[in-house]
Amino acid sequence: MATEDFADGNSKSTMLVYFSATCGLTSLMGADFLRPAQFTSILSSLIYCTRLLIMESVLPRFSHDYIGLLQRPQYGQLDILNDIRKNKM
Repeated sequence: MATEDFADGNSKSTMLVYFSATCGLTSLMGADFLRPAQFTSILSSLIYCTRLLIMESVLPRFSHDYIGLLQRPQYGQLDILNDIRKNKM
């Protein structure tokens, strides 16, 4: 769900890699990158937000009629989530 195919086997061609790399720049000029201790919290925030998006797309709290997503069912939510988890995570 949060993956992209590489163009020509090049990982930097994906938007996810490009975005996470730009988050690691120390200035607007892009002269240096953050140290790992400073960048870890940025990556963990990105992972957390991705998990929230996956949860909302699989088990939406409210229906989103304009894109055809129904509200999550009252029962059987764990079964739905486990099916997606096994295939995508």
